[in-house]
Amino acid sequence: PAPELALAIVVIAVVVAVIFFGHSERYYAASSPSMRSFYLAGRDLSVPAGACSLVATLTSSGMINSTAEVARTEGLIWALAPLMWTASIWAGGYLCAYEARRRKCVTALDLLQARVGARLGALHVVLYLFANTLWVAAILEAIGDTASVVLGRDRALCMALAACVACGYTMTGGMRAVVCTDVLQAAVMVVGLAVVVPFALSSPLARPWAREEGAPYLASFPEAVTRAPVAPPPGAGPGTSARTVNLLGPWLDRLVLALCAQPVEQVYFQRVLAARSPADARRMTAWATAGFALTAALCYGVAAAGAQADWALAGPAAARLCAPAGRTTGCVLAHMTPRPVALLGTAAVLVAMMSSVDSAVLACATLLVWNGLWRGAGWRAEADHVRRGLRGVGAGRDAVAHRLGAYLRLANRLTMALVAAVALCIAVPRVSVVQLHYLKVDLPLFLLLPPLACAAWSEGINAYGVVTSAVVCTALRLLSGEPSVGLPAAVRWPGFAPGLAQIGAGGGEPRVVTVPGAGPGEGLQLFPFRAALCALAFALILSVSEATNHAFFGGWLPRQWDVLGATRRPTARAWA
Repeated sequence: PAPELALAIVVIAVVVAVIFFGHSERYYAASSPSMRSFYLAGRDLSVPAGACSLVATLTSSGMINSTAEVARTEGLIWALAPLMWTASIWAGGYLCAYEARRRKCVTALDLLQARVGARLGALHVVLYLFANTLWVAAILEAIGDTASVVLGRDRALCMALAACVACGYTMTGGMRAVVCTDVLQAAVMVVGLAVVVPFALSSPLARPWAREEGAPYLASFPEAVTRAPVAPPPGAGPGTSARTVNLLGPWLDRLVLALCAQPVEQVYFQRVLAARSPADARRMTAWATAGFALTAALCYGVAAAGAQADWALAGPAAARLCAPAGRTTGCVLAHMTPRPVALLGTAAVLVAMMSSVDSAVLACATLLVWNGLWRGAGWRAEADHVRRGLRGVGAGRDAVAHRLGAYLRLANRLTMALVAAVALCIAVPRVSVVQLHYLKVDLPLFLLLPPLACAAWSEGINAYGVVTSAVVCTALRLLSGEPSVGLPAAVRWPGFAPGLAQIGAGGGEPRVVTVPGAGPGEGLQLFPFRAALCALAFALILSVSEATNHAFFGGWLPRQWDVLGATRRPTARAWA
């Protein structure tokens, strides 16, 4: 049929584009400058292309689906990600982009490795791999749920095909292929969502916007946050008094998580570091902020349509299919829009997925090969040593360069394939896209943002401050518990509510329930402890670094005790 043919044409156009732009052998050889060309497109990225690429990458299918899921289950007030990400992009452009591009960094971790050393800085690659793998899993889960509902195909097959296409051209083309395809994908995504939103909001399934009972998506701030209702325990009598709880702390935690998500992301640094100049990097983020504000509004439009939909009007089968909140976006496309519009919206979600997965796997490969192997594991020093020994021997130098290039190409491609495979294994069992997004930014909030920000703006930080902050904050985070993975809370922050658990508000149900038979560590942390851990990380890095610098350079401690080499860094000598 014509609609299916239109979707096939869109997919074929994307595949043709990635094949056309995917030739990379002319850009990718063995030497370090060619590695930078593969990772950063030769630092020749224009402002319009970089802004479009940044918008396409950050507007992932995971964000579209997670916004719709949160709006349906917890209310629009809790769907903070699109709004806060817009502010995060703008803040990152003025706080990080200019400084990182001015120093000619290749990745975000270059700033940190210059302060604390190549090997200690390379340990942060593990955090990036963890976060990006969860992000790819969330994106694949979103595209699997949407495509399976709209197209009626197996969700695992949809996820596998999408991951293979996205990884295929990234393995061959690098950053140039990613950026060139992102421009096309951004156009398809914006047009598709812009067409879907008016049809969905005017659908007969959409309930009126007037305040009514059982419409939690329209709840006011006090009803949704500061006076959230608590469901009575099972077996409670009808005369049980109503109870409310203040969820301002968890709401602030979510706001901070969304606000601080982007400035530390390598997918963000990929674009700003590929700009032609530091000024272009700042202008790129400004234009990307405006573009992302548009896509964020479209995401909120899809979320509002899904939140106010009465799926029972679509029939019993549709009501059962759309009962899980994770299928909200797919159900909006399948039951609230005409078939051609639904397929166009599916194409928009598909290209949103591809534009994010390709950047995520490229970011993982860049960090592992450049920061982990090339700098952290000493491949760069070994290559320089061999080249110095073969100075003047042209054939030997060419042979070494060819072999090293083969190793680097293999390492890049294996990393991309491994990240995609692990993410696919996480996403095939049904998991919540929202939970994957929260876990993705949880640890980086206090393990990546504080050291990177301090490395960019403070001359005096050293390895002792970074290590102390990481150990203390990680221990406190684990002891604070995490209900989504079954980890009980050993540390009870102020306001800890034992026996309670936060859930969604779908169908007008209370947002907090009483857990029967809850253990001593099971409950709800009402204090914004994640934001507190982020502030504590900043304080520990600055204070411990200052104290150890004074101790070593002031003669209070012998420099032989400097096991982390803080006094041997050029930046430390300049500070002293």
